[in-house]
Order: sequence, then structure tokens, then C-alpha cells
Amino acid sequence: MVLPRGTDIQITGHREGSMAKYKVGFDDKTGKINSLDITVYINWGSPSGIHFAIFGQVLFSLQGVYAMDNIHTMVKNCATNIPATKPMRTFGIVQSVFIIESIITDIALKCGMPVLQVREVNMHKEDIPTTYYGVPIEGFDVFRRCWKGCLDKSDYHNRRNQVNNFNSKNKWTKRGIAIAPLKFNVGNYPTFMHQAGAMVNLYLDGSVLIHHGGVEVGQGIHTKMIQIANRVLGIPVDKIHVAENSTYVIPHATDTAGSHSTDMWGMAVKNACDTLVDRLAPFKSAKPDGNFADWVSAAYFSRVNLSVIGYHQTPDITWDWATKTGRPYPYSTFGAACSEVQIDCLTGSHELLRTDIVMDVGKSLNPALDIGQIEGAFMMGYGYFMLEELLWDKDGTLITNGPYNYKIPCVRDIPAEFNITLLRNCPNVRGVYSSKGIGEPTLCLANTVHFAVQDAIQSARVDAGISEMLSLEAPATPDRIRKACGELNFTKL
Repeated sequence: MVLPRGTDIQITGHREGSMAKYKVGFDDKTGKINSLDITVYINWGSPSGIHFAIFGQVLFSLQGVYAMDNIHTMVKNCATNIPATKPMRTFGIVQSVFIIESIITDIALKCGMPVLQVREVNMHKEDIPTTYYGVPIEGFDVFRRCWKGCLDKSDYHNRRNQVNNFNSKNKWTKRGIAIAPLKFNVGNYPTFMHQAGAMVNLYLDGSVLIHHGGVEVGQGIHTKMIQIANRVLGIPVDKIHVAENSTYVIPHATDTAGSHSTDMWGMAVKNACDTLVDRLAPFKSAKPDGNFADWVSAAYFSRVNLSVIGYHQTPDITWDWATKTGRPYPYSTFGAACSEVQIDCLTGSHELLRTDIVMDVGKSLNPALDIGQIEGAFMMGYGYFMLEELLWDKDGTLITNGPYNYKIPCVRDIPAEFNITLLRNCPNVRGVYSSKGIGEPTLCLANTVHFAVQDAIQSARVDAGISEMLSLEAPATPDRIRKACGELNFTKL
């Protein structure tokens, strides 16, 4: 059965819609947050079993990089008459990051202070900060390096002055710039999802076949599995092959999600390869001038098993909701991004001029793949924050059901200048070969485009004499940008 595109999009679950209500207490002289009460409402559509995981994702991500001693959080499920929403890239996390950064932005507007100043005054200061749910944040010095690196590489302070100067000379075209931090908990919740299996087979011609449970969806996991096997076995990568995924071989494969797939299946592949190296060691010692195929052949004729199942379970992962103790995620990755935009106050259109990202990927297994993932995830987040608006009628039927009325990012939406920097010298002791997961985190950093648009709109509202607090929903579509700019005075055109 092949469905028409419109029908397929209507019945397919989309990302869960979210709304947050909050009360925040802060020092109006410094912007320092003293207390925070947040309730997040999630539109699940027709309830389905997967949504239990989103509670943890939201609650564990709401704090971001900020120090908050007095915080109360709650997530509420809203069942509605639309198809069941489905887990999407960073489901629950991208909303949480946007919520806390929006609160910081609102405080800055209320105090009449630069947003950068409010962000920095609220960031953790101590060497080993702790989340509001009691888990130490390891490697927070890495975040500080990301933050400083992004400020420097983006030339934020000079460009902030340039944006202000541009806006003072232009009434109908405005520019905005925003910089935002990121702390992303890598891994899936709940705990049982932190396990993985792999099978590695050696053949008499010296070739290797890897079976693992991770699904290749363009993130390069097969390439990284080959690299890991190459590193352990010490043979050329063209002798190593990855089989198609099959539950006949690797049962109970955990979801390829949470940006920890390479961590899990990479460790399972490494476990299997380490065992094979041990089994080949006597034959390598007996014939040190031989090659890999010679050692495999000798092992085979000595009746040594050349097929190994590798298994990995992430250590020290647990969470008890009753006592609110444990470590729900293995580690966090950090980053920062700065984006600059230009908007047309007459039409609501915008242009993404430049984005700079500094990202912590640990000791990268493959920098080319990681940079590609950072770029791709950012552009996917750009669509979420700026373009992709879902609209339903009163009966729960999706109206935006095709490319004519549902807009996704295209090549012209990529920043005119796009700079990616991978932080150096930041090994991750909890990742395979000191690496970190990177498939999802930078999607969240696309919120800088949204905040840059808010910054540009705020300049237009000052010109229009509007003093009310700006509330700009995501996605910031042209109609929302145009309305947020306020009534325009055309007498001076």
C-alpha cells in the first residue's frame, strides 16, 4: 500500500507540541534567578506507550547550564484529538532548552539588561556544579571553554555594536544577534535502554564482518564501527564490512536514539574485537612475520572460535524516582552558538547571515562526520524554530499536509557564513575512545536564530514605541515576525 503524500503526512505522528507556564523570582539589578516554578504541558495527541520517556527528558534538561537552588518542575500530559505524536530528534530536550533560554531572555527584557549579562550571571560558577536533582555536572570547565571560544570566534562584542549601529540607521530592516549555551544529556531514558550487542566474524581471507544493532540513518555509525574495529584489530578498513541490521543476529536492539549509539554499539564491537585479538595472540606470537589472514587461518585450523558476540551495558546508570537519586545519563556534552539575522519589518521575512558553533565532541572518532552532524542537526532545528508550523482544524485533521503549506529548510536557508569549531583536548572518560555523542545536541542551538530574530524585532518595537513584553512563539514564521514588529508608520516611507 502506497499512500498519497497528504494522507501519509496526516496520519504520521509529528513532534509533540509544548507549552510552558512559569513564575520566576530574580534580582532586578543583576538578573540573578532566585526561584523558578515551571509547568510544561505536552500535547501527546492520542496517547501511546513511548511517551513515558519524555517526562525524564524534559525534567532532566530544564535547568540547562544555570545554577538554581530553588526550582520546582512539573510535566503534564495533554491528550487531544490528533494522531499520537512521536519521538523526534531531541524530543523533550529541545523544548526544555528553549524554555529556560526564553526565561533568561524575558528577565533581560524586564530588567533592561543585555541578555548576555543575564546568562553569564546565572551560569554555574563552582568547580563541580550540581543539577537541581542532585547529579554532579562533570566537565563543566569544558563548557566554559565552549562559551569563551564561541564569544571569541564569533567576535560577538564587536558584532553586537555593529548590529546596534545598523539598526539605528535603518527603520524597516533590522538585524539581531544572539548567543546561547548548551548542556545536553547524552543517552536514552530509562535505564534499560543503555545496552547493546554486536557480533564480529573473522574469515580465512582476513576479512571481517560486523553485525550490530545500530541503524544507519545518515549519521555515519557504520563508518565509526569500521574505524573502531580497525583500531582494535589493526587491519585496513577495506577489509572490514558491516552487515545490514537484522534481529535474527542481534536481538532486542535498543533504539538508535539519544546520540549514544556509537557509544553503545562501538563498545560492543570493541568488546568483541578485543576477545578476537586475545584468541589470535598465540598464533601471532608463533608467526610474528605473518599477516592477519595467516593468523586467522592458523586459528581456524586449531579449532578456535572466530565468531564473537560482544555486549555492552553503560555502567553507573540508574535513577530512582521515589528517592530522586542516581545518575540518569552517562555524561553531558556542551556547546555554544551565535547567530545573526536580518529581518524585513514590512514582510516578516528573514535572512540568516552567520552562525558560529563551538562544540564539545570529546576526542572525535571522525571529525568530518561530526561536523556534518553538527551542521545537519542545526539546520533541522532551524526548521523547527523558524519554518515548520503544524496547523489542525477543529476536528484534529492536519491542514499543513504537504510541501505547499508545510515549509522545511532548503539550501538558501543555510547561513551565508557557517563556522563550526570542535573543541580540542577534552577527552570523555565515559565514551568509546574518549569520544562523545553528537547526532542531536546542536539541533537545540538553532534556538539562537529565534532569539536573534527576537532581538531584531525588539529594535523595531522600540522604534514603534511599544513597551509591552515581546512573546514570540516557535516557529517564528513571517506572519508572526510581521505582527510582532507592531503597527508600522508609513508616513515617513
